[in-house]
Amino acid sequence: MKEHLPISLVIPCFNRIKQTKNLFDSLEQSKYRCQIILIDDFSSDNIQQLVNSYRTLEIKYHRNETNKGPAYSRNMGIKLADFDFVAFTDNDCIVTDEWLFEIYNSIKNSKQNIAGVGGKIIAKGNDLISLYFIYHKILDPWFHNGQFLYLVTANSIFKKEALLNVDCFDDTMKIAGGEDPGLCFKLINEGYRFQYNPDAIVIHDFQKGLLNFFKTFYRYGFGCSVQSKKYFKTIPFVNNKNFAGLNEEEE
Repeated sequence: MKEHLPISLVIPCFNRIKQTKNLFDSLEQSKYRCQIILIDDFSSDNIQQLVNSYRTLEIKYHRNETNKGPAYSRNMGIKLADFDFVAFTDNDCIVTDEWLFEIYNSIKNSKQNIAGVGGKIIAKGNDLISLYFIYHKILDPWFHNGQFLYLVTANSIFKKEALLNVDCFDDTMKIAGGEDPGLCFKLINEGYRFQYNPDAIVIHDFQKGLLNFFKTFYRYGFGCSVQSKKYFKTIPFVNNKNFAGLNEEEE
């Protein structure tokens, strides 16, 4: 018997049907279940047919009328979410067996000012580019000056109420990259904080090839620059005597 957790898992999807299938397979094999909301961002691949083939999963499918970008798609997923906790991953990831439980257990027991919890990302491959991303922790939550400044939507969960309080993601961002830091900067500006659970693990299938590598970093750099100028405010150092923020900070 699968245990159902009160989570709405939002997955933006633009093509990558084979990788989307791998993600669904990992969710189907997990011992935990949740509501899955897949937002098809006007794919040319037949994503709906794939969704219909997974009858054991609770998938709510929505197709955008035009290509809107991942920020818009995630916002649509938040609107369609039935639960108070909204998790995110991407359709080039697969989840580990305990991921849903770990990320849910972290946020359900968190303090009121915790808006979200991020997890750990490991690489599917052992090629040079995948190893570079993992070695430099490019997709791990960013811990700086005593606190986490942003989480990454490849592996995170948020309180829906907190997301709605800041009008969710900035959907003027039409490309992938920067929308998740922008969301977190807005949340920090409202007094929210973040936590990290290294046991909530997602496996990322990084794109191969130098051209894709440079395109990815261009998107990340451009998007983060735009969102930082709009939402980032200087944050004072927080000396919580707590390496990486893994435990409760001292009062």
